[in-house]
Amino acid sequence: MTTINIVEDFLRAIRQDDELRSAVRRELLTEDLLAMPQRFGEYAEATNKKLDRLDDNIGDVKGLFMERAVREDAPIIASDMGLEWKKTLERQEVVSIADEAARSGLVAGVSRDNMRAFRRADLVIEVVDSEEQPCYIAVEISYTADDRDTDRAIRHAEYLTPFTGIPAHAAIASVRIDNRISDIITEDSPNPLGVDQETTVFWSRLPESEPPS
Repeated sequence: MTTINIVEDFLRAIRQDDELRSAVRRELLTEDLLAMPQRFGEYAEATNKKLDRLDDNIGDVKGLFMERAVREDAPIIASDMGLEWKKTLERQEVVSIADEAARSGLVAGVSRDNMRAFRRADLVIEVVDSEEQPCYIAVEISYTADDRDTDRAIRHAEYLTPFTGIPAHAAIASVRIDNRISDIITEDSPNPLGVDQETTVFWSRLPESEPPS
């Protein structure tokens, strides 16, 4: 049995004996204080989840703001590419192009996922070139564009050409770009897909600004 003579002996004992230390803690601390570490952990976890949801909501708001801004800038994107804007297609018009292509047997070999992505393309613009020949621009919108954005833009442009019989360009609209796609990005007027051997995607550089509060 441990005999306690002085304070130092008592402190040494509770440091060395886990059961004694727990017993002393239960005697000195209230249930609320004992539960604080667990409650703090639960509070921190709940707070982190709320912050994650807030970040997601802010990201959604920014995404919607960017899509609206790029849609309004469609004539500018066309002009920057050396083309003349005629109209910005509504979602239903893009869906109609896809549905007509399916009825005409033009989607053989195209996966359902890729067709669904085409129907939901961020932006499709109808334009004419300097010789008044009709063209399309398939635009993907992102804050920081990466290879997924360029792949989608190229794929959608490649679908537009056989689906409509009209040449199409691929473009991205973003504030920044991933350095890994810099070799296929241009801010000059690109040729339609299939015209040259090297695929290039036009980059419409967006200003770095926040959506209105």
